[in-house]
Amino acid sequence: MEVGYNTDKKNAITFYVKDYGYGIPKRQQHRISEKFFRADNVVAKITVGTGLGLYIVKSLVEAHGGEFWFVSTENIGTTVSFTIPRGIVKKRKRSKQTSRSANGKKK
Repeated sequence: MEVGYNTDKKNAITFYVKDYGYGIPKRQQHRISEKFFRADNVVAKITVGTGLGLYIVKSLVEAHGGEFWFVSTENIGTTVSFTIPRGIVKKRKRSKQTSRSANGKKK
């Protein structure tokens, strides 16, 4: 397994995870980010897993404005990549609240 990142993009960081495992059959690749999906070739090998990992990763990445993609070849392995925009944390405007003293009375 190989894990890394690249900072070539000006406004994002690209991360990748590469394995040399079973790969995902081409006919099933469109299902990679479905909840509980596990490719037939992996299920046949009796490996552990819930099929939630890539679904969760894709959901979190996209929720933060990033992109998710993968390249996979059966019996060779899979590389999952995603970008996260730099500076994704936005300051929230605090609502104006009436200041109260320790006893709960308005100041």
